[in-house]
Amino acid sequence: MKTLTIRQPWTSLILSGQKDVENRSWKTSYRGPILIHAAAATDRDAIKAGIGNPDSPTGVILGVVTLVDIVTDSDSPWAEEGQFHWILADPKPFAEPIPARGALGLWNSDVEPPADPEPARCGRCARKLTSATSIAKGYGRGCRARIRAAALARAVADFTPQQITRALELIADNGIVPTARPGVFRSVSSDGTTTYLTHHAMCTCAGARHRSRCYHIAAARMINFARKAA
Repeated sequence: MKTLTIRQPWTSLILSGQKDVENRSWKTSYRGPILIHAAAATDRDAIKAGIGNPDSPTGVILGVVTLVDIVTDSDSPWAEEGQFHWILADPKPFAEPIPARGALGLWNSDVEPPADPEPARCGRCARKLTSATSIAKGYGRGCRARIRAAALARAVADFTPQQITRALELIADNGIVPTARPGVFRSVSSDGTTTYLTHHAMCTCAGARHRSRCYHIAAARMINFARKAA
């Protein structure tokens, strides 16, 4: 079966339904199911930036997704400029990882998806998941709400209510998007004329230079904590 090797934490993010685009410098004519293999090496910069779980398994096949299409103009926040955007859907993680050695490109594996996979269960309360949205996200609706609330409280505990409100508006307006550098975002000024590089601990805007914290940083923290929580 067609298989793609990807470094952690991106492998787990894809199979949890959070990452719907894989960026590649090459394309393929193949469309259909592909096994997702976690490479032996990890993306250390991404893990240091707080993305994903540093203990995610490596050197194993973790599940299967459907390669729907390959484009260059995806509007997904995961899509990187100048890359081919592999559009992924219907992630199905395996109940147990399958050890395997990876390879470059789209390679063939003897592994086949389990005929009767274990029912998807909530990563927080272990209840059986039934809705497509919950299965894709790995958590039930109630648990997702609790996780988001806890993550948001932790992320913005040291910001003012006004900064929190502006950060939420920035996220809602898609005014902050990931860059190719793990953990670094590009955020837009309130008047829409300037962009800044923003990290969960710093920002290049004037407000951050004067006060050490700005609402751009608050927005970056919200996004990072939401990713880790989900």
